[in-house]
Amino acid sequence: MLGSLQSFDSSIKKKKKKQINKDWILQDFELAKTLIRPSSLFMEDLTKQKNFSKEEYGSVPRAFIVCTEDLAIPLEYQLFMIQNVGFNEVVEIKGTDHMAMLCKPQELFDTLQQIATKYA
Repeated sequence: MLGSLQSFDSSIKKKKKKQINKDWILQDFELAKTLIRPSSLFMEDLTKQKNFSKEEYGSVPRAFIVCTEDLAIPLEYQLFMIQNVGFNEVVEIKGTDHMAMLCKPQELFDTLQQIATKYA
């Protein structure tokens, strides 16, 4: 008798857990729907847009912050982007991973502030 009660209790807990997870998923989905913004990630929209030009996009100073411990964008690829895009300023923050704002927030803030002051 005790074994069947424990089995029954565990099956109820599993059902409750599934229901809670479904509720969380639905809540997350509803929240995500409120955050949706229109974008031009679709090819048919992009074909109607003007091409980037030196006069338009190129007139904005660009900076790149190298994150030396980034596993999502390896250092070699960061250097490739720097060479091929053309940045006005390249700054390295040693020991940062992909989320510099979490692992070295003060250094990132100081770097961004210096860049903003320089190009303001």
